Amino acid sequence: MYNLKRKELLNLINYFEKLISIRSYARFCEAMMDIKGLFPFEFVHVGSVSFSEDWSAQTFYTNLSIMNNWSLFKYTAYSDGDPVCNMVSAGKGLVWWEQVPGVIKDMVNGMAGDFLRGYTCSKVSSDKTKTALISFGGSNFVQAERTEQIIKILCPHVSEAFFKLYDMKDTDLEILSEKELRVLRWLKSGKTSWEISTILEISENTVNFHIKNIKRKLNASNRQHAVAIALAHNLIT
Repeated sequence: MYNLKRKELLNLINYFEKLISIRSYARFCEAMMDIKGLFPFEFVHVGSVSFSEDWSAQTFYTNLSIMNNWSLFKYTAYSDGDPVCNMVSAGKGLVWWEQVPGVIKDMVNGMAGDFLRGYTCSKVSSDKTKTALISFGGSNFVQAERTEQIIKILCPHVSEAFFKLYDMKDTDLEILSEKELRVLRWLKSGKTSWEISTILEISENTVNFHIKNIKRKLNASNRQHAVAIALAHNLIT
């Protein structure tokens, strides 16, 4: 078993201190990017699975070789026979992707493109209602004891930070105006400020003014983070 060095443990402690103060999806996303300083990866996926008759997953996903921002999507499926749900239900704490059944590998491939090398760790919430899933991978991702040790130590702390965000209420966010919501919906569609100004028949400066207010109200660091937060809180669909 790999024993982490003193400097590595100190870096982890400093990282945990940052996680404790996180109060927004934007800061959480930035914290996930900071993990690249601990070990290299190209793909990171964070989500939670809620167990019920119809289980659901709220997930964040990014391919870092293509984009530097996070996107959010929600997935629902009936629990019976779902391979990911069954894997989590079985209490698999840490999984190397090449060791999972082919059906799960196909599902990972559908989300991550060619990234079929990586780890997924899981952690059940204190109230036993949901499980966090955290995955790291890449086209050249290497299976290593050091990486496994770091992920095992990281998982409970990252999961706790994610659960706090998961439980945030819409009332915690400042209300967006109807104009801001219209702009936000077009941002979700990938439109630029100029394209939105043309569609809504307003000036580009006005669009940028609305975007600035949207980011401030949602405590988002950029447009993509604002869209992710809005989707997570059902402000837009």
